[in-house]
Amino acid sequence: VGKNKDHSWFVSYAPAFKPEISMVALIENSGFGNQHAAPAIRKVYEVYYRKTRHEEPPGAQIAQASKPTAGTTKKTAEGQVAQTQ
Repeated sequence: VGKNKDHSWFVSYAPAFKPEISMVALIENSGFGNQHAAPAIRKVYEVYYRKTRHEEPPGAQIAQASKPTAGTTKKTAEGQVAQTQ
């Protein structure tokens, strides 16, 4: 709604199992997070890893979401939060 684009947000930390750095990027009216904020954070990670470890950052680890389990919540068509069975 309106004439402005969505804000681009991306939140991240690294490394995955023993984080030592975290970042948040918010780029106003620039679209979705994967278009501008995530690439901006990637550039910061590259500099950080080069300066602290003298190497390139590891590739992203992507985990596929699992099916909702009993006891989790979801939104109904009416926008209400409901328990799944």
